[in-house]
Amino acid sequence: MLPQLEGRQSLALSEGGTSDKALFMRVTKVWKKGDSPSCPTILPFAIPFPLNYMVNGKSVTVPPSFSTHFSGTPGLSGKISYELSVHITRPRLGQWK
Repeated sequence: MLPQLEGRQSLALSEGGTSDKALFMRVTKVWKKGDSPSCPTILPFAIPFPLNYMVNGKSVTVPPSFSTHFSGTPGLSGKISYELSVHITRPRLGQWK
């Protein structure tokens, strides 16, 4: 099981141009086959939310979640978003322990 926390910045222009980049990505391994004879029924985890990220070698404060559409410029929008996802992989039925 691999929980992942990712911060993204997205910009869109009316001419169809877009910019989408990762601000940061944190992944932590919670459990892997072989760590114990069988997968535990509860897998607690924590991924600390970063206070800063790097831009051109400089530390910058992580911005809050944000989404806007600029009314004076049709089609111009910007967004800062954060996503927590958990990836679980299991073998075919009959091989799960």
